[in-house]
Amino acid sequence: MKNFFKTEWAKLRQMSFAEKRWYIWQYYKLHFFGFGLAAFLVGSVVYNIFINPPPDDFLYIAWIGIPAMPATLEGMSEKLSVIVDDPESQRVIITNYSITADPGFNMAMQTRLMALLQTASIDVFVTTGGGLDELAEQGLLHPTPPVSLAGSPFLEYFGKDSSDVYMAIAGNTRRLDTIIKALEVFLYGA
Repeated sequence: MKNFFKTEWAKLRQMSFAEKRWYIWQYYKLHFFGFGLAAFLVGSVVYNIFINPPPDDFLYIAWIGIPAMPATLEGMSEKLSVIVDDPESQRVIITNYSITADPGFNMAMQTRLMALLQTASIDVFVTTGGGLDELAEQGLLHPTPPVSLAGSPFLEYFGKDSSDVYMAIAGNTRRLDTIIKALEVFLYGA
């Protein structure tokens, strides 16, 4: 290795500036790209972990079987942020797991749902009566009885028919106090 650097340095000393530039670019451009890529990746990781970490999930709601546009669910998440202790570092997430016409998308979303259930990341299901039966058959619900959200001012604010909407607690959640706060918002408004 020592010999390599001596040889390279000797070559470079005998070249003009233009020749040095051409030589270095021709023989070391992959090294430059590799170093640039590594610096970018390390910088991204440092930025995302230490400088601007993503907010933690304060409450995760799986929305199943009730038609809703993504913007509506995002609006609900924002309104539910009143229960969050620290809005800068915590968030409420509502994700739609309803069946669509795209089988590939359905498979991906069901896989995601099962993965999140395995890691105890899902806290609450908001679904229909039929959805409750399916979740109960699969053993995914907490023994606490589901709560009917019929007449919910929160859902009515977003234009949702709440006559057949229920909130059920996921079987392995650890956020019961947080769920109670969310239930109050659903039942009494934000």
